[in-house]
Amino acid sequence: MLPHSSAVAGADLSPCVAVEPLENLSGTPLTLYRALQATAIRAGQARGYVDTVTHVTLHCPLEIVALAIHRHRSTVWRAARRLQALGLLDYRPHKTTALDGRTVNDGCLWAVRLDPEQGNPPRLTAE
Repeated sequence: MLPHSSAVAGADLSPCVAVEPLENLSGTPLTLYRALQATAIRAGQARGYVDTVTHVTLHCPLEIVALAIHRHRSTVWRAARRLQALGLLDYRPHKTTALDGRTVNDGCLWAVRLDPEQGNPPRLTAE
């Protein structure tokens, strides 16, 4: 139900096609992008998104993402900044109100570009 490409249509999501933005990536930024991209593709499929969708937004704490790719949270934060500069994702803390009325972070929002070659860079808005 998402953009038709070999990276999306195939069962194995790890060998995504190398394109311009990804050719310059290695290490943690590449690992982070591939993990978020695979998760976003699966989430989009589960949500029944149409083929024209270019990015998917996820909610997940930075610490959980770091744990999933076996990196420290600060390393993931730096990698996310690099991916954001390349237009592959947008991220920010998600705020909520605690029971005592304080505003607290309850995770991160990750807008992940599904295909690095197509679509505009994802942008999170206040909605």
